[in-house]
Amino acid sequence: MRIGDQSFELELALTEAQQELGLMHRDHLDSDKGMLFIFPDMQVRTFWNHDVSFPLDLVFLDSSGKIVSIKQMQKFNDLNVSSDVPAKYAIELNEGTAANVGIKIGDSLSIPAVTIVSTGQ
Repeated sequence: MRIGDQSFELELALTEAQQELGLMHRDHLDSDKGMLFIFPDMQVRTFWNHDVSFPLDLVFLDSSGKIVSIKQMQKFNDLNVSSDVPAKYAIELNEGTAANVGIKIGDSLSIPAVTIVSTGQ
């Protein structure tokens, strides 16, 4: 996915279980990687950085892909960090990445089409 002036490989967090786990229990995140959280609706979204050993940028987007909030989360921090307004998507990146790639509130990102295939499980 293109974010600002850089391409990123984003893991998808689609299910509630994937979203609860997020980037926990990892010791680093490569500079060109991140995680895309896709929610079924628009709501104020709340995250924490429990059991994540590195600080993160948290980019919240509305259903059209417009950036509505950019927040930071410190490592191993259980304090809640919420979007300022309802969001449908959230992207976790290494701290400082949002500024480094030049994105800001009001910018739009192109969310890739995601096809969810049921495995029947």
